[in-house]
Amino acid sequence: MVAADPIFDENVSEEPSFSDSEYGFKENATDEELVGDVLRKKPSLSEYDHCCIIVSGIPIVGENRLSKLKSVLGKIFGRIHPEFNDFYPVDDNGSTKGYCFVEYPGSEIAENATAILHGYLLDKNHTFSANLFDDLNKFEKPDENWKPPEARIYNNIGDLWSWLQNEKCYDQFAVHYERDAQGSKYGSTSPFVGVYEYRKGQDPMPVTERHYWTETVFRWSPNGTFFVSVHRMGIALWAGANFERFARYSHENVVMLDFSPCERFLVTYSLPENRWADDTNSLRIFDTMTGEMRRGFSLLTQEGCNELPCWPYFQWSADARALGPNETYLACPEANGYVACPKPGGNGINIYETKNFTLLDKKHVVIEGLRTFRWSPARSILAYYCDERTSDNAPAEIGLMEIPSKKKLRAQRIFSVSEAELFWNKNGDRLAAHTERYQKKNIKTSTNGSIEEIKYTNPTSHIEIFDARGKDISVLSMPLSESFIAFDWEPSG
Repeated sequence: MVAADPIFDENVSEEPSFSDSEYGFKENATDEELVGDVLRKKPSLSEYDHCCIIVSGIPIVGENRLSKLKSVLGKIFGRIHPEFNDFYPVDDNGSTKGYCFVEYPGSEIAENATAILHGYLLDKNHTFSANLFDDLNKFEKPDENWKPPEARIYNNIGDLWSWLQNEKCYDQFAVHYERDAQGSKYGSTSPFVGVYEYRKGQDPMPVTERHYWTETVFRWSPNGTFFVSVHRMGIALWAGANFERFARYSHENVVMLDFSPCERFLVTYSLPENRWADDTNSLRIFDTMTGEMRRGFSLLTQEGCNELPCWPYFQWSADARALGPNETYLACPEANGYVACPKPGGNGINIYETKNFTLLDKKHVVIEGLRTFRWSPARSILAYYCDERTSDNAPAEIGLMEIPSKKKLRAQRIFSVSEAELFWNKNGDRLAAHTERYQKKNIKTSTNGSIEEIKYTNPTSHIEIFDARGKDISVLSMPLSESFIAFDWEPSG
């Protein structure tokens, strides 16, 4: 190897500087905004934070009973994974403090343990609360000025369904428009929202009109019970014959909202300023009747970034179980139903019980290769579709799963499937699955090994009909000789 000495020539000027500061340029964007996805993958200074969980709510015992407590709890921790280390802090007298630390080999095991142990009932006096050690950094300090909430005076706005009692059965509709407002200068216009009765062959009859009723958009609830206005600080619901304010729901800068089918719950989504920033509770589920936020979700945790893959994000079950005499919401089975969303990581489903919005059985429903799922419109049955995984020699799978048992009622495994769509008929008796199958798949990869393009040759369409009426679910497969365009069930069949 030849090494060259640098030549210093006084007649040669110095190389130009490429420093931004020399030219007065200052970058306004932060590293989090530019490469937030990369920074989130930065190794933690302590992997222990992600592998250790804190379990509180354990019995407080003296030094003489500590070994027995370790034996009992060790059996519970060992069911999750046989390899673990536990530590029980004690006070000056040798008594436990009501919590312990449990370390598992990996972060995924620790996350699974947190879901299982949180809410675990040891006995009638002890219920566990579990959190990742890393979550301690996310907890906020208690508000020093916090005060217990005061009881609100009940606001009786009358019959929520008064519009259904119209003798002429007139439908109502709303219009968002701009017009001159009283007192406006220079002929300027401002936004109004008006609600009208539709009368066939006549001019619409005004019901109410309000100035700046909503700041962005409005919408009706699915059954028309509530009129929804959207504001910078949250959502407001209006109801009754005079459209009085029914309730307010605090959530800043809401851009998407949705109701459960029976209007029992309201879902809102607020777009964070930075798509890679932590977005605690950017997805919120409210109790429509009380205004209470029942559960909040971080889309960044769910999807890996703050971009909604679809809307509505949550799917609600049509649970039609008979309710007991002590259960109050007899008009709507959603109070004891289920709501589902994609599992973080994309390899399964998270199913929550709507009575307390905790994870069903404290566990995720793991389905490798999951692409989509649909609730039956009549029963608590999930239809799902999984992509084929050629690396594992696993075919595509279309199946039905009963909830809450999570039992697979039928799983149809098919090779050479490129995509599929699911269609339930109205009464939930049958499921149709359209599949696109191919003869050959060509994969084009880049120089670094990533997939650039996938081409399928000689695609053909098939319709699989699942008969879900009986105990044994039969499947009828129908190949289509023509190209598939669309599918829909006859609505009354």
